[in-house]
Amino acid sequence: MKCKVVICNKELPRVYKTSGYCSYHYRMKNEGHDPENYLIRKKAKAGESLEFLNNAVKSKGNACILWPYGMDDKGYGAIQYNGRKYKAPRLALIFATDTEPDSKVFACHNCDIPACVNPRHLYWGDGYTNSM
Repeated sequence: MKCKVVICNKELPRVYKTSGYCSYHYRMKNEGHDPENYLIRKKAKAGESLEFLNNAVKSKGNACILWPYGMDDKGYGAIQYNGRKYKAPRLALIFATDTEPDSKVFACHNCDIPACVNPRHLYWGDGYTNSM
């Protein structure tokens, strides 16, 4: 049997009951998080995370596209590009809009899911709009 989280596909542990979740998502649920918003992060091969981000920017769908690679402590995707560290949503918005505003401008989410990199859910905003 597979995990309830659609994009997970991990096998369920056989030793104990986990309510239909793999051990990772079961732990997230027990810690009070929504297991649907937590992916098991995988280590990216060279260029794989950048390719994922480019495909996310080109996608036409309106659903959240969750970042499956490294994340910071607040749940935002982390990526290195041209020798500089970025949050994945910010880099997705840079690619989508062809602009890179200064550091006082934030990549804000309409969906309020930090791991989402769908540019249709992102917009440029200041600290005030980002906190709303």
